[in-house]
Amino acid sequence: MAAATLSRRLSIVFAVLLLTCCGVSAWLQTQASGRHEQEVVQRLSGGLAARIAASSELMARGGLNQDAVRALFGKLMDVNPSVEVYLLAPDGRVVAQDAPPGRMQRERVDTAPIRRLLAGERLPIVGDDPRSTDARKVFDAAPLKVDGRDAGYVYVVLQGEAHDALAANVSVDNVLRTTLWSMALVALLGLLAGISAFWLITRPLRQLTTAVKRFETEGIDALAREA
Repeated sequence: MAAATLSRRLSIVFAVLLLTCCGVSAWLQTQASGRHEQEVVQRLSGGLAARIAASSELMARGGLNQDAVRALFGKLMDVNPSVEVYLLAPDGRVVAQDAPPGRMQRERVDTAPIRRLLAGERLPIVGDDPRSTDARKVFDAAPLKVDGRDAGYVYVVLQGEAHDALAANVSVDNVLRTTLWSMALVALLGLLAGISAFWLITRPLRQLTTAVKRFETEGIDALAREA
């Protein structure tokens, strides 16, 4: 009984450790996959903000053409609904946007990530999402000049609300599904192998326990007959 109890305990401990390791591995792989997607999106969209900043439609005599800005932003988001475009003052204050009424949650974004992106630091780099109080997303940015003076930045959130809504409604993609099934298969095979190993390891102990019990009940003669 003691040997059987030990075997069960060892099997349970091994199963818990194995499942924990598989869970952590799956979480790490999911996080790595998400960061990889962010980096790919940010690299593919590099230069988008610069092309917007170079548009003469944004500028009017003495400053920004607000009507043209809204129209251009609306067209860009119609072509690619996943992006959201903003014009920022040099201190990060949002000075132009085309968000639906009531969707803006921040009047200012942190410019430190913008400077890191423009300095060419390693991707992905995430910045503040003006439509959320705490979310940070990958973006593209470019300096904006008006009449030869620094006027701020063009700031493009690359995975906006439309992207989030689609991602929330789409089932787990094939890569993640395959990963989870693979982890489950590895966990099952490892669990079976571990239980078998523990059973073999504790087999001599079970035999010894049986012999001791027979000795206690039948005496030395029982062991002598088996020998």
